[in-house]
Amino acid sequence: MVADSPRPPDALFSLPLDVLDNILSRLHIYEVVRTSALSRAWCRRWAALPSVDLARSPGISEPDVDAILLRRSAALRTFRLVARARKGTWSVDALHHWLLYLSRSGVQALDLSFPELRFRLHPCLFSCGELTSLALNSCRLPPAPSGFAGFPNLKTLRLEDVDVPRHGGKEVAALIAASPLLEDLGLLAVKLIGDGPDEEWVIRAPNLRNLTMVCETAFGGRVEDLPRLDEGRLFGPKCAKFLAGMSQSTEVDVLERLPFLFKNLKNLSLAVNFF
Repeated sequence: MVADSPRPPDALFSLPLDVLDNILSRLHIYEVVRTSALSRAWCRRWAALPSVDLARSPGISEPDVDAILLRRSAALRTFRLVARARKGTWSVDALHHWLLYLSRSGVQALDLSFPELRFRLHPCLFSCGELTSLALNSCRLPPAPSGFAGFPNLKTLRLEDVDVPRHGGKEVAALIAASPLLEDLGLLAVKLIGDGPDEEWVIRAPNLRNLTMVCETAFGGRVEDLPRLDEGRLFGPKCAKFLAGMSQSTEVDVLERLPFLFKNLKNLSLAVNFF
């Protein structure tokens, strides 16, 4: 009798877990599931991936997304979704259910984009208390519920083409104030509903290092207390007025010189529409 030849070593088994996860995170989720047949190390690894990027998985069905989320064997840390207005797209109820699941799973990084949909997010967004990064694009932000405890770990906030309801400037200012560790803030073409050039609200972020604001229309408010700011980019009407709010005195002409000092500032870009 001929002895069975020894099983060749599983080369994939020796891959470091972070390398394996990096590889799988770049594939369509259907391909990720199929990799279970390639190696013992890869068997059901899809259920433990720390990140799920549905932007890399066009055509995935609602039931399959449900299965990916509900059959997980480990915490989900990063979730990215791009939902477009086309036939076969996911239903509003499904999007709400997924966000509710994420709010209960301890998700740390959330990137949601809804081109053409203007989707109104569910208020459970404000229950994602472990967020360190939040990026929202082309959607409507719900009002923060009473008793909102804030995002105590949030370091990056990016809102692009987002509608913020009822006294939008004050809502944004309150959201920033409720994120004491915030270091990177981007407000790009944000629509502050109910906000006019005479509205009073203040952005205070003592740990902020990077600030980007791109405004299509004039709005009220100002910024104060940005002692650690490294880089600022302000584009839009009345940026000079907004910038002057950082000063102890508003009598200085910001077109001649800055009325304040930044000990850490390395780069400041301004584009002002004077009309």
